[in-house]
Amino acid sequence: MHIAICDDNVADRKQLERLLDRESDRVKDTAGIYYIDSYGNPESMLSHPMQYDVFFIDVCHTVGLSGLGVAKALVEKGVSAPFVMCSSDADYTKQDIPGHVIHLEKPILVAKLREALEVAKQASEAAEKMIELREDWASHYVRADEILYAFGKGNRTHVYLTEGRIFKIFGRPYLLYESIEKEHPSFVMPSFGTIINCDHIREVKFPCRAVMDDGRTMLLHPRIMKYVRESLQESDS
Repeated sequence: MHIAICDDNVADRKQLERLLDRESDRVKDTAGIYYIDSYGNPESMLSHPMQYDVFFIDVCHTVGLSGLGVAKALVEKGVSAPFVMCSSDADYTKQDIPGHVIHLEKPILVAKLREALEVAKQASEAAEKMIELREDWASHYVRADEILYAFGKGNRTHVYLTEGRIFKIFGRPYLLYESIEKEHPSFVMPSFGTIINCDHIREVKFPCRAVMDDGRTMLLHPRIMKYVRESLQESDS
């Protein structure tokens, strides 16, 4: 589980790091390792938040930004992971915080920390896994159902999404396909340089063609025609 700490009190931040390190050592053989990143500057964390499964937040002394502001900024960026709001000078229990919120009081008790981690773990396991699409200057996180298809162009893959969006990511299509095929079986490779999402096929035409939801026609290899037809039948039933 990937954990972010965002606390502008150095002593509190270091103490939470130590507590989480100990918990990671305690559960590493059963629940896996906790990967912990610690931030005193909220802006640094907000630049790449989608990789985290839970956020521990307490921002009271940073000019222009509060713990509530950090939580709202994360929600605006599309984060659905839970927030553990650690009340100290600010009492977050009295604030209307968006998203999945867990409250802890400082000083943090080990028993309460374990309860919060268990809730966060359950939320992480139940959450839909996002797909990372990495461009030159930014990483985008999208749901599988937002991807229509992808083409290889040179050493990049152009990923076409719903609402007309296109991301030009590093690497060839097979690298993207290998990273998503196990968790998202609706994706197939009709050729070495193409990926399509069968959930976005509008109809199949003879011979070996698929019309996508955006109207684009894609050539299909005969060996995957049966799979595509079965996928369409399942979606219609």
